[in-house]
Amino acid sequence: MRLPPRVLVRQVQVLQGQVEVEVELVPRPEYGLITPTFASTAAGVEIIGGADRLLLTGDRGLEIEGDRATGRFALSADERATFALHHRSSTDPPSASLDGSAALSDTVRAWQSWSALHQGYQGPYRDRVRRSALVLQALTYRPTGAVVAAPTTSLPEEIGGTANWDYRFGWLRDGSLTLKALWVAACPDEAQRFFDWITASAGPADDAPLQIMFGVGGEHDLTEHTLDHLAGYAGSRPVRIGNDAWTQKQLDVLGEVLVFRVNGLFAFHLAQEILR
Repeated sequence: MRLPPRVLVRQVQVLQGQVEVEVELVPRPEYGLITPTFASTAAGVEIIGGADRLLLTGDRGLEIEGDRATGRFALSADERATFALHHRSSTDPPSASLDGSAALSDTVRAWQSWSALHQGYQGPYRDRVRRSALVLQALTYRPTGAVVAAPTTSLPEEIGGTANWDYRFGWLRDGSLTLKALWVAACPDEAQRFFDWITASAGPADDAPLQIMFGVGGEHDLTEHTLDHLAGYAGSRPVRIGNDAWTQKQLDVLGEVLVFRVNGLFAFHLAQEILR
């Protein structure tokens, strides 16, 4: 399995003059329901709350002030400061020490190498096709290869409106078009991993209707909940997690993805133009 790094790196660099930098970390796990505790350790600032564990490391010292970590320092031209926020669950071993600057450089090199390996498309709108492939790669859940419709939840279709949906899932209809896009963009490995996720998520054949969407790990139950304690983006409520669309029957899905039985398992046969 390709494990995600689960590290968020932030770096500030001064190009000229002098800048006063303020840092404030105020995490609230489980969508703001938990106020965690903070503690200084040899590795950095450890944050514990519910099932989540966070470790903030960096090359500048921070002070713990109750339910937050803060710092203020000056940087001059050509100086930089880097922080790395590690996340793990309470059942995982402690996070290994990580050089934030090295991790950021590795990330840049990884994206550059990925782009260099996916230059096969030579047709019309080449730059736009390459950019679209990069976006699809960024929307891919690394452990399973699932491509999600959006990386966050509850961004409103209209500011102040209620159409604030959770799209952090994979739709079969969209997936069939995404597979074609990956294939056209010369990303066969990514298309194969996404295809494998689709077939594994559908599971063995039975009499139940084909579900139109799945979670990134192949989850079927995506029951929707509202988080009434959150104000939402620009006051757009409600904030949602989950999406009840998973219970819908949408017959046009079968027009995009044709399902047939092979050795008692579902396999998905897409249009020949995608796979040839």
